[in-house]
Amino acid sequence: MSLPSVRVTLPRADVWWMAAAVALALLLRIVWVLYATADPLDGRFNDSVFYHVVATHLAEGGSYTNPFTFLPTAQFAPGYPFFLTGLYWLFGSHLTVAEVANAVLGAATVGVVYLLALRLFDSISARIAAFLLAVFPGQVLFVSVVYSETLFTFLFVLGLLLALVARRPATDGRWHWVLAFGLVAGAAALVRGAGLGLLLIGPAYWALTRLDWRVGVRWSALAIVAAGLLVVPWTVRNAITMDAPLLISSSAGVNFWQGHNEDATGGDDAAVGRLLDEHGPLTELGAEVRVSDAGFRGGLRFAATHPGEELLLIGKKFRALYLSGDLAALDLNEASGQRTFMSSGLRSALKYLSDSFYYAVFFVALLAPLRWVVQRGEGPLLPLIAIIALTLGHVVLFFGSPRYHFPMMPLFCLLAGWTLASLPQLWAPLAGRRVDV
Repeated sequence: MSLPSVRVTLPRADVWWMAAAVALALLLRIVWVLYATADPLDGRFNDSVFYHVVATHLAEGGSYTNPFTFLPTAQFAPGYPFFLTGLYWLFGSHLTVAEVANAVLGAATVGVVYLLALRLFDSISARIAAFLLAVFPGQVLFVSVVYSETLFTFLFVLGLLLALVARRPATDGRWHWVLAFGLVAGAAALVRGAGLGLLLIGPAYWALTRLDWRVGVRWSALAIVAAGLLVVPWTVRNAITMDAPLLISSSAGVNFWQGHNEDATGGDDAAVGRLLDEHGPLTELGAEVRVSDAGFRGGLRFAATHPGEELLLIGKKFRALYLSGDLAALDLNEASGQRTFMSSGLRSALKYLSDSFYYAVFFVALLAPLRWVVQRGEGPLLPLIAIIALTLGHVVLFFGSPRYHFPMMPLFCLLAGWTLASLPQLWAPLAGRRVDV
């Protein structure tokens, strides 16, 4: 098996195609931003309130405190509030600033996906994958909500690109790409803890593409150290401020408990209020840590004493993650119907379009392993490793939610683009016909 090719310069045609995909993605996202009104200060109660208010407070010279309890906090990963803080300090604490930033990040993700597909597969696959992501309804509609998904997804796919670029046959001279990969992994982890998965995905990819194990160990160590340069200072801050060794956020224990308790459904609707009632309230100093610790202890106890239910929950989590449609963006925009701004006709049309497009890409991407079996090669390996790693994180460790498949959609577009690029090559061998590839 041969390694995917790595181009130093892009052919002019690919530059134009990539620019067109990025421009289309940006146009669609800006148009939606101009229409949507998902204001965190309109009375809704969700994560966007925390992100926006904390970033505003920091931009005005305040400290990192919970806007609901006014206490020092580690409830959310700090990466997205810090990102918004810089923008708010430069341009003002306006919702439009966050929305436009999300639109730019979404368009930039399309460009990174084009480069990934070009290096893993070919130009046709890259064009299809990039345009699928550019017009992906669920990805477009998400940019108007002040949530961390758009920033995390950009960093995650950028990390995959750096892991790929670092990989060269029989060489240990690409340390600067590995260093960049580790820094991006650390930044992604500070946005969402799942970013730490890059530190497993990269080394797994290097090992499975037969990189010399000694080189792989050195690269992995360098990536971990680089990521630690970003993650460790925040962990030290938590140890000092929260009086507990919280790696990134205190919500990890609650999230773990949601996936492992007697009321767990596989989704994010477990009755966390009971956990908060028993070990809170969060208005008390130190309650965040108590709740997180209790969540871990309770979740581990349930997993150890209910192995049969744990196995059933894996299937339920998978359904919640992938088979519950792609309406998270619409729900978040209108705060699950509490702050409506769309007409019923537009809402119905967008629901149909979002779900239809999502399932079409999802099921076409599932054909990629079939083509891989027929044609071999290492192209699909990296996106498949990444999908498997993120999926296992949700269905084994935590819980499923339609919102959580958002960062994986660029990877599904990669696989769908590769599948659609050469359908004759996929089916001809199965029909007994020879096709040159």
